[in-house]
Amino acid sequence: MKEVSRICIPLFFILLFACDSGDDKPLGLEDKQFFPLQKGYFLQFQVHSTVYTAGPVGTVNQFQKKWLVVERFINDENEESFILHELTRVNEAVDWSYQKTLQATINRFGLIIEEDNKGFQILKFPVLKGNEWNVNEFNIEPEKNIKIIDLLDTKEVENLIYPNVAEVAYSKEVDRIIGNDIQREWFAYQVGLIETYTEKITYCTNTPACLGQQIIQSGIIESTKLIAYGVEE
Repeated sequence: MKEVSRICIPLFFILLFACDSGDDKPLGLEDKQFFPLQKGYFLQFQVHSTVYTAGPVGTVNQFQKKWLVVERFINDENEESFILHELTRVNEAVDWSYQKTLQATINRFGLIIEEDNKGFQILKFPVLKGNEWNVNEFNIEPEKNIKIIDLLDTKEVENLIYPNVAEVAYSKEVDRIIGNDIQREWFAYQVGLIETYTEKITYCTNTPACLGQQIIQSGIIESTKLIAYGVEE
């Protein structure tokens, strides 16, 4: 009986602390599954953007974007890496058009997306609420911290409900005089990126009549929402 007691007491405390850590992700979730990758895997998005160049009347652009994993390899650091092609099209009636190549690497730090020989750490492992890191850790750009601000039980995107979603905040600067700088990304477990929202706008400030009126002078408002995903044969 004494031997059983010595085993049960530590297990009790382990379970107690596990239940008490409110910021942890649900038990059993594998970090890299917040952006699953394999050859043939794809994410297809509907993109809606409004670009402002010289006043409050913006140029609206709608199109579809697709990330397709075309190759898997082990890099020089013995890390798993993938080559992705970014494709776009106006709608389903036209063919996809190649735009650029991305490289995704999963390592002990998290998920790094490389574009134009510049690496950006878009997720940090473990995926926990409150985790904060420098998105430019693997490039020479100025330090810019981003943070997992929430772990959602579910999130609905385009009439589909995704469980276990990490919400990442790049910035949230709202100024009623100067403008806004807001950027959010959502990653669903066993799916990957499901939605992004960007609002980088500058308000008119050069005349007393427009100052403080939230009249957009320049910038962009863009949303990207997942509409399909899976593995191509």
